[in-house]
Amino acid sequence: MGSLRLLVIIVNYRTGQYVCQCLDSILPQIDPRQDKVIVVDNDSQDDSCPIIEKYIQRLGDKAPLLLAEKENGGFAAGNNRALQYILATTQQYPDFVLLLNPDTQVLHHGISVLLDFMQEHPHVGIAGSRIEQQDGQPQCSCFHFHSISSEILSALRIGWLNRRLANK
Repeated sequence: MGSLRLLVIIVNYRTGQYVCQCLDSILPQIDPRQDKVIVVDNDSQDDSCPIIEKYIQRLGDKAPLLLAEKENGGFAAGNNRALQYILATTQQYPDFVLLLNPDTQVLHHGISVLLDFMQEHPHVGIAGSRIEQQDGQPQCSCFHFHSISSEILSALRIGWLNRRLANK
């Protein structure tokens, strides 16, 4: 295997069916020669692991890896576990890491758009994609960075002034 371009991590807790739908949306967009997908099950104690295992068995060389944890350490611990696994088994750190929630549906070319953006802007350390509701309406997922003035205004709870300044 050459360099590891992209590591996609999905942390599951009792959402096996959603994980399979998420995988359906991302697997056509990745190149198994340079990309890896890891699903970390956070001790779901339901039928999530068997559902995901059955899904994975039919995929062949595009199959993601399922790491079944013995305890639920939370979202961050699940992501860290996948990173630790990749580092231990490949001795490579991926160029990019994509953290996905199990209920995510990545639209056609969504991954390539993010990868292109990151490659064209090497000074950027993190990027997020547009998030949409099921009906296609955008879901607000961005905000302005906090500053001293924004914290003071927030504490004063002057809503109309906060909204006016946020639009500038």
